[in-house]
Amino acid sequence: MAEGQIAHFEAQIEPIHDPDLKIEFLHNGKPIKQGSRFHTLCDFGYVALDIGQLVSDDSGDYTCRVYNKFGEATSFTSLNITAKGTLDTSSQRPEGLEKIKQLETRQNVHSKEELRTFQKPVFTMPLQNVEKEENQNVRFAARLIPVGDTTLNVKWFKNGQVIETGTKSIIHNQNHKQH
Repeated sequence: MAEGQIAHFEAQIEPIHDPDLKIEFLHNGKPIKQGSRFHTLCDFGYVALDIGQLVSDDSGDYTCRVYNKFGEATSFTSLNITAKGTLDTSSQRPEGLEKIKQLETRQNVHSKEELRTFQKPVFTMPLQNVEKEENQNVRFAARLIPVGDTTLNVKWFKNGQVIETGTKSIIHNQNHKQH
């Protein structure tokens, strides 16, 4: 990948409904903290890591570690960033670096900052065909990225017509970030 792009990693995990299940993302063996460029999601067995505005320091090995009281499982991948040119990632004001770290790691404040997206929507799990008998309920589900994009607009259609929420249909869009 090239500097400035977005990296997206995803996986499916089990067990889905284990309240003791913990998920941890690591970069070169060190835990990744949520921040302005790093966003994680865990939702019903789906885990994802998005890294925005890639820089050469993002290159390396990424691990998703999942564990509970019975044991652990890990999944690994590597990311190689191609530099566009000379990008200076050092702090030009070292005295302000500590304040920035404090602001990024505050645990009790949930920012309503909007995630900037630089990619078109992509289905990571497309709709599946379903066969049902009359008078049965049906559920259609799909997953797509970018996750956490507040400007993303999802519409459902039947025979070319927009489906409105009503007594026979309930539409639920989950597009959130894990905090």
